[in-house]
Amino acid sequence: TRIDAVAEEKTASAKQQECAKLERDTQAILDEATPALEQALEKLNELTTSKINEVAKYPKPPQGVLLTLKGLCILFQLKPVMKTNEAGKKEPDYLQTAKSELFGNVTQLQNRMLIFHKKELSG
Repeated sequence: TRIDAVAEEKTASAKQQECAKLERDTQAILDEATPALEQALEKLNELTTSKINEVAKYPKPPQGVLLTLKGLCILFQLKPVMKTNEAGKKEPDYLQTAKSELFGNVTQLQNRMLIFHKKELSG
């Protein structure tokens, strides 16, 4: 009936407005994040074998480096090497995992990060 059609039109119009707002909000977030993504990709392209080798030689890297290595291991689903700490408890050693799984081939590491970036954004 006409009453049902009017009600459905109002519902559809409300959903359309809700979707439009969601689209604007999402675009605003994307616009804010895009410069950081572009900067990260520029830095990724600046990654050199010598820089990776320098990090690999750290006996005890700074916390930020360890956090980055942990993030890469998690990102690429690499199971961390487990080591025993001073208290006798097992804990993950992301530095050792990165040394054995990531640092061997800088070009491959860069490609993995770029491919992951593209795959996640397109999927």
